[in-house]
Parts: sequence; C-alpha cells; structure tokens
Amino acid sequence: MNSCYIYCRKSSEDAARQVQSIDDQKRILRELATTHHLCVKKMITDEKSAGTPYQREGFNKLLKLIEREKGVVLLAWDISRLSRNPIEGAMINWKLQRGEISKIITPQRTYLPEDNVLLLSIEGAMSNQYLRDLSRNVKRGQSSKILKGQYPGNAAIGYINSCIRKGERTIEPDSNAFPQIKALWRLLIREQYQLADLYRVMQKHHPIYMRGKNEVISFSSFHRM
Repeated sequence: MNSCYIYCRKSSEDAARQVQSIDDQKRILRELATTHHLCVKKMITDEKSAGTPYQREGFNKLLKLIEREKGVVLLAWDISRLSRNPIEGAMINWKLQRGEISKIITPQRTYLPEDNVLLLSIEGAMSNQYLRDLSRNVKRGQSSKILKGQYPGNAAIGYINSCIRKGERTIEPDSNAFPQIKALWRLLIREQYQLADLYRVMQKHHPIYMRGKNEVISFSSFHRM
C-alpha cells in the first residue's frame, strides 16, 4: 500500500460560509485515502489564511517533506485549501510538474504531472482572485458605513449590533453590560483604581460576561476595553 500526506486548512475567511470544517476535511480525506488504497503517513493542518505566502507553519512543513521525499502523494479538500496566493500556488504547480508530487487527489478530481498545466494554474488564479474580490468588497462596505457615520465592524464589549431593517444595522448600548462598564469607568477615573484591582471589583460587583457564555471576560479583554 502506497503512502500519502493529507493537508487540511480552515481559515478566518471561512467563518460565515458553508465550508468543510477541519474535522470534516480529515474524515473525508481519510476515506478518500482508503478508496485509493493509500496509507496516511502524516496529516498536516493549518488554521490560517492562505492569502499571504510563508505564513502557514503546516504548509511550510509540507513543502520540506515534499523536497525531502520526492514523489509524494498529496490529498486535500480542494486546490484552494493548498493555496490562495500566486507564490505558493506556483510552488505546488512546479513540484507537481517536476514529479516531486506524484499526484494531488481531491474528492472532485486527481491532478497528475502530465496534466495540462493551465488547469491547475487557472484554479489557483481563481482562488487568488476570490480573496482579492473579497478584500475589495469588505473595504468598500466599511467605507460606506464610515461615510454614513456607522461603526465599520462588530459591536465592541458593552454594545450590541441592532438590525434597523434588512441589510442595515446600527450599534447600541447593551442593556446588561453597558451600565457595568460605565460604573467601572467611574471608579477608574474618580478613584484611580489600578486595573488589576478594578478587574477584581468587576468580577465581584459589576460582572461583564463573554458573549453567549456564563463567565466573565478575561483580564486581557478587560485591559483592551
């Protein structure tokens, strides 16, 4: 039975989208390895965006394994999981052409060294363009909110996002947290509390809870606030 490497990635741009989680990727790719009679030699995971090169520890480790072993069989959810930038995309493409990667297998198709190089290049370019378009659209939306006098992001601690109408939101004080924060600021300014002491006061008398959880915010979050 031949061996293979599995690479899984989930990044921040996936948060609001219906994509496979890391666990789902692992399960599906293990099943794919069994179907192709491959023994999984190592499974490598990353949880960082692939939009910027040289930032993923797991991917860098994968490249070193490919250089050392040659003829590696690589399994991934799709080509965009491997790279969304032209530099690392070209690295994978070049290693496949040279046979350093003997094949890339995804649930959709298998890529071989003798395949037309345009196919992999086009798929890589599409992934990169998706990120560029996403970044541009986000910036445009933020600029539009700023021009309207709106805060261009999620509500900070002590505030909540409130929907005015479909597609339009505003930020309002959180009726639970805002009075607590206001009281703590008064103590900080008038009584000149040290932050560590004020944090203990918060825990005991003016608790500020993490969103969706029944536990107070951490000291680092309190410090940033």
